[in-house]
Amino acid sequence: MKNIVKVLWILGLLFVVVRGFQYKERAKLAKERITESITNNTEVVDDENVTTETIDTLTEESNAQNKIQYYLTNKNSYENQELKAIINKKTFTLINKKVGLCFEIMKIKDFDKDGFEDVLLEIINGCGGNCCGNSYQIFSYNGTSFKKSKTVGYDWDGIDILPSPEGFKFIIQTVNEGAGNTEMCNDKIETYQFKNYDFELINVVTDKKLDAITEIKASDFEGKEDKELFLFYDLDGDGKKDKFTCKYWARWGRISEWKINFGNGNWYEGTSSPKRIGIINSKTNNVNDLVLDCDEILKWEGKKYK
Repeated sequence: MKNIVKVLWILGLLFVVVRGFQYKERAKLAKERITESITNNTEVVDDENVTTETIDTLTEESNAQNKIQYYLTNKNSYENQELKAIINKKTFTLINKKVGLCFEIMKIKDFDKDGFEDVLLEIINGCGGNCCGNSYQIFSYNGTSFKKSKTVGYDWDGIDILPSPEGFKFIIQTVNEGAGNTEMCNDKIETYQFKNYDFELINVVTDKKLDAITEIKASDFEGKEDKELFLFYDLDGDGKKDKFTCKYWARWGRISEWKINFGNGNWYEGTSSPKRIGIINSKTNNVNDLVLDCDEILKWEGKKYK
């Protein structure tokens, strides 16, 4: 039993590492495309699946005429945190500890160029764990009172802050990953500007989903989380039904330990944990191609899918 638990733990760790690598590669592409579009003042075309990349915190001096001291009451842990601000020798509590939020200060800067410093917060939805993505919020001052923006994003790779001639742009992704989260193909990367004391959405790039002839999804396991589900289809056209066997991984809301038993006695064992396994019309070596998640295509190479 201990060996089984150890193997499952290692598999879980490998999944997190691999997914993290995939997001980072896609994030790099997103930053290049969106940064270029902002620099050149062009529109980002929604033509591929992209995400954002973590950037270094901006290090230039504050551009605000009126300095505001924003600070956390507890930097060592997320317990009983409060966000406070000091202006004109008066102290204001912007987030009370009773709210129970876990958050960090990402950047203090005059994002809307009104002369007052604003503070960008990263809301740690998992409070230090890796169950959840993070969200973002800005507090600002209008000369008489503090304003709170809407909360945006469900981000795993960090916010991207880009200066532009019109002001700062905030690139934030929403990625539906986490414990029991079976949502898919609605991830998006959103670009905001800070206007009228709130995030204003100016661009969205969303996932694209390839259509399948038939498919099995992680969401199909609802109410059957501890059972195996099956999908039957003649992949190789030999007149015999081939059998997909799938299990559910509740920790990440994904399909796991999936395999194909061909009618001719051959078999294939999947090496990833997708949220969807679909069969598409195209064929390689006379065997139907597969689509994993939204648009990852696997082709039959004679002995295995790759």
